[in-house]
Amino acid sequence: MLKKTKPKLKLNLIKSKKGRLLLASLFVFSVIAVLLLFLHSRILEITVYEFAHESVAAPFTIAFIADHHNTKYGAEQESLLTLIREGEPDLILLGGDIFCHVGNGEESWHLVHGLLQLDVPVIYVSGNHEMNRSDLYSITQQLRRLGVIVPTDEAIVLDIRGNTVAVAGQNIHRDGEVFNAVSDDALTIMLTHFPEIAKFYSDFDLIFAGHAHGGQVRVPLLFPNGLYAPGQGRFPEYTGGSYSLEGGCTLIVSRGLSVERSAAFRLFNRPELVFVEAS
Repeated sequence: MLKKTKPKLKLNLIKSKKGRLLLASLFVFSVIAVLLLFLHSRILEITVYEFAHESVAAPFTIAFIADHHNTKYGAEQESLLTLIREGEPDLILLGGDIFCHVGNGEESWHLVHGLLQLDVPVIYVSGNHEMNRSDLYSITQQLRRLGVIVPTDEAIVLDIRGNTVAVAGQNIHRDGEVFNAVSDDALTIMLTHFPEIAKFYSDFDLIFAGHAHGGQVRVPLLFPNGLYAPGQGRFPEYTGGSYSLEGGCTLIVSRGLSVERSAAFRLFNRPELVFVEAS
């Protein structure tokens, strides 16, 4: 009897070892897969949108940067600046949360200085992180001293490659005096940080916004816009992409550039540098 039971005990022992090995292998594989997905979701992606409008007489390029949050992209932002230079923008828009709510913003200032070297107009609006800083006024004044345009109570009218382009900040409403001096054939742009308020500006031709961080965790096919965005809550609508609003307005939402501080966790949601090719 003992001789007959020994092989069974040995067989059970072998099965048990194989089972534990299989479970351990599955666990290790799952950890590696999640880690690779997480790392992949921190690799910068360049998104280019084509925007056709009757008010555009000659093609030009807009670079849109949002939610940088003082994230480091190489020494003095050189990795990010190189990609921006390669895009050859004619206009650069900074859509808020370029600075984080804490810290001295060293990396953000490197980015600003580098952008100004491109010798094209740079326009900035504040995001919620800047608004929560006690030195917001100081930051704004320093940006202006450096040459960054910060809209206040009127649209900024620019000549971009022969096109009349009027850019307003998020605190401006078109029903006031803002566009009285702007010709009807101008391309009108609203630069804001908050996509959830875009519907109030649908009489603009083009709106740029950030803030949503791409919805944090995107699930392909099921939740392509992500699971959560500040200001929009769960299962948000505007988190990253091009959206058509009423009145023929186009809303461009950036997934943002932050991978270190705010919105550090991303899944299927890479940080994003946006270009718009207007024609």
